[in-house]
Amino acid sequence: MPTPELFASCFVRLPARPVRLPRDRWDAALLQALPFALTDGEGGILRSGHADAGALPAARDTVLIVDARDVLLLRVPLPAVNGARLREALPGLLEERLLGDPEHSHIAVLARHDGGDATLAAVDREWLRFVLDAFGRRRARLLPAALCVPLAKDRATVVVDVLSDGADAGCWRLTVRTSVDVGYGIAINAALAPGWLATRLPVAACHADDAARPLLGDAAAPAGWPLWIRGARALGGMDLCQFELAHARRRAARQDGAARWRWPALLSVAAALLGMAGINAQWWWLARQQAEVRAGSEALVRRHFPRVGPIVDAPVQMRQQLDALARAKGQPATGDIADLSERLAQALGPVAPDALTELSYRDQTLRARLADSAKVDADAFRQRLEAAGLSARIEDGRWLIRIRS
Repeated sequence: MPTPELFASCFVRLPARPVRLPRDRWDAALLQALPFALTDGEGGILRSGHADAGALPAARDTVLIVDARDVLLLRVPLPAVNGARLREALPGLLEERLLGDPEHSHIAVLARHDGGDATLAAVDREWLRFVLDAFGRRRARLLPAALCVPLAKDRATVVVDVLSDGADAGCWRLTVRTSVDVGYGIAINAALAPGWLATRLPVAACHADDAARPLLGDAAAPAGWPLWIRGARALGGMDLCQFELAHARRRAARQDGAARWRWPALLSVAAALLGMAGINAQWWWLARQQAEVRAGSEALVRRHFPRVGPIVDAPVQMRQQLDALARAKGQPATGDIADLSERLAQALGPVAPDALTELSYRDQTLRARLADSAKVDADAFRQRLEAAGLSARIEDGRWLIRIRS
C-alpha cells in the first residue's frame, strides 16, 4: 500500500533573508533545521518537526511560507497586459516604493481585483533563487507568510512567535495581516514587543506560540501549524514563483523527469539488445544444427546411392530411391496400392474381408468403403491402422488411408 507521504503536502516556514550576510557567503547552513509539517489531502497533520532543506520527507507538493519580513505586499493599479509586457511593466509600478533597485526584486502578481487594481508582492530575487536551488527538484510553491495569517473582521491580525536562532535569536517575530491583501512582518526585542503591540495594534486579534503566550495573557490565541496550514490552503493556487522563476522551475522539473527515466530507459534498451542478441544466437545455433542434419542426410543418400543427381530434399529422394529398388526386386513400393492393401489387410483384424464393398487407389491414397451391415469399431480400427503405419480419416462414408507421415 502506498505510504501517506506520497500523497501529502509538506509545509515549510522559511527564515528571513540574512541582510547582514553578503550573497557570496550564503550556504546550506542558512536552511538547516527548518520547521515543517506533513499533511494529508484534507490538511490533517501527519507529522511535524525540523529538517534541513535537503532532508525533508517525501511529499507530492511542498509549500514554502516566505517570512513576512522578506515580502513587500502592495495593492496598486495594474495595466491590462500579460506575459512579457506585464513583467516589463512591474518594476516601474513599484520603483518609488522600493528602497533598492527594482531590477533586483522579483515582483509577482498575486491577485487581480475589480477596478483594475492588483495585489503585488516584491521579494529579493537572489534569495528566492537560493531557496529554490536549495530545495532541488521538489515541486515547490511559495506563499507570503502575512497572507497565511487568518483574517479578522474589521481589525488586523498578528501572529507572534519567538525566534530561537540566527541574528534575531530571542526577538519576537510579528507577522501582521491588516487586510485581505496587505500585511507585513517585523522582528522586535522581546522586552519591547508587548508595549509595541499595545500601542500599534491595540485591538488586533492576537495569536502566539507557547513561548510568547505567557507574556501576552489570555488574550492571545494559540499559534501553531494548524493556523499556518489553514491559511496557506485558503490561498488556493497563489504562488510567488512566477515569470523567469517559474520557467526555471519547470525546466528543472523536466530535467528531473528525464534524469528519473534515464536509467530505466537505458536498462530497457540493454534488455532489448540482450534479447535480440539471444534470439540471434538461438537462430545461429538452430541454423547450424539444420545445416548439420542436412549435410548428414545428403551424405547418407550419396553413400547408398552414389549415382543420384543434385540433392534438393534428402528424405524425399531417399524414399524415391528405396521405392525404385523395391520395384526392381518386384516388391511393392511404400505407398503403392499393393503396399497399402497389404497393410489394410493386416489392420482389418476381426473385420471380415467381405465387409469391404469398395476399394480404389489414387494419389497414394487408398479409398475403402465398408458395408453398412458390418459392425466396425471405428476407434479400434483406426488404432490398428496406425499400428500398421497408416493414417486414416472418414470422408463421405469412405475410409481414406495413406502412409502416415
